[in-house]
Amino acid sequence: MDRLDAAFKKATSHGFMDMYLHPYCQRCEGEPAITLGALKVRTARQFVTALQGGV
Repeated sequence: MDRLDAAFKKATSHGFMDMYLHPYCQRCEGEPAITLGALKVRTARQFVTALQGGV
């Protein structure tokens, strides 16, 4: 979650993103999952680019 937060802040000039940690994922029966809030397409592209940069 820290890496996602840092990448999002880098991509959006310190914006805020809704994230929720699911300690028990119902889809895969056990592995934790993170749900992200809705993003505009431009913001999502910037976010992906920041993640690929290894933030």
